[in-house]
Amino acid sequence: TPAGSARRILNLRYCSPPLDSDGVSRRNARELGPLRGRVFALEIAREKGFNAQRSMKVLGIDPGSQVTGFGLIEVKADGSMNHVTHGVIAPPASLDFYERLAIIGGEIETLIEKVQPDIVVVERIFLGKNADSAFKLGHVRGVAVAAALKAGCQFVEYAARAVKKGVTGHGAASKEQVQVILYAALGLRGVPAKLDASDALALAFYHGRNVDVVRSVRIVETDL
Repeated sequence: TPAGSARRILNLRYCSPPLDSDGVSRRNARELGPLRGRVFALEIAREKGFNAQRSMKVLGIDPGSQVTGFGLIEVKADGSMNHVTHGVIAPPASLDFYERLAIIGGEIETLIEKVQPDIVVVERIFLGKNADSAFKLGHVRGVAVAAALKAGCQFVEYAARAVKKGVTGHGAASKEQVQVILYAALGLRGVPAKLDASDALALAFYHGRNVDVVRSVRIVETDL
C-alpha cells in the first residue's frame, strides 16, 4: 500500500525538508511525494509515542577519530527548543584507531539508549586533501549511523558549511563564532563546551529549526 511504502522509506531514513542547499532533502521530498508530512508524522508518532510526550528529541553527533561530540535538544510543538545536554566521547589517545573506534561506537550506543532521541543528525564528511583523516572520519561516522538505525532512530545528515550558514548566517564562520551564537540562542551560560560538543549541538539546533520537524510535532499533538 502507499502508506506501507512510505513507512518502509521512513524507517530507513528521515526525510528532511527542501532547505538543504545541496539538494539531498529535495530528492527525498520527491521520493515521498504527497505522502511526506502527515504520514511521516504519524509513523514517527506510532513508533516513538509522541502522543504522550508531545515533543521531539534531536541528537547531533560530530564524528571525530580523537574526540566525538554530541548535543541533544528538545523541540516543542510551539517551535521552541530546549537544551538537554552536550558533551564529548574521548577515548585515550594512546589506543590505536580501531580500539578507539570500538569505544566510540559503544559509547554512542549507550548514549542513544540513555537519552532516547527521535532523530540523530550527523555531520557529512568533507573530502579535503587529507585522505587518511577522511577515511577515519568515515569509520566513526559509520558506527554513529549504525547505532542510530539499530536503535530505530530517524537519521539525517548535513554538511558543516550548511549548518554554519544556518546558525550564523555565514557558511565560512569559525567554530568559535558558531559556539557564541548557539549559546546565545539556547540561553546557555557558564564555561563554553569543547568545540566538538558545540558543533554537535549546532547540528541538532539547525535541524530543530527545520519547519517540518515542528510541523510534525504539531500534527501529532493535534491529531492523535
